[in-house]
Amino acid sequence: MSKGGISSTSNCVPCCLSCNGKKSDSEFLSWYRKQNFYDPRRAMAIRAWFNDDLKLASVLLKYLN
Repeated sequence: MSKGGISSTSNCVPCCLSCNGKKSDSEFLSWYRKQNFYDPRRAMAIRAWFNDDLKLASVLLKYLN
């Protein structure tokens, strides 16, 4: 949103206040890959969520647990 985007699922990242502040206006997946808690499987679920494939994101997240 800081770069003129709209408030939509594909443009919003669910994260804690601390991570949101650190991410600032960086592209999410680029920022996420640099974090010590990065998980490529979780990144796949997040990418599915960004693409509005909520069913796939849900399946992937259940698989992680």
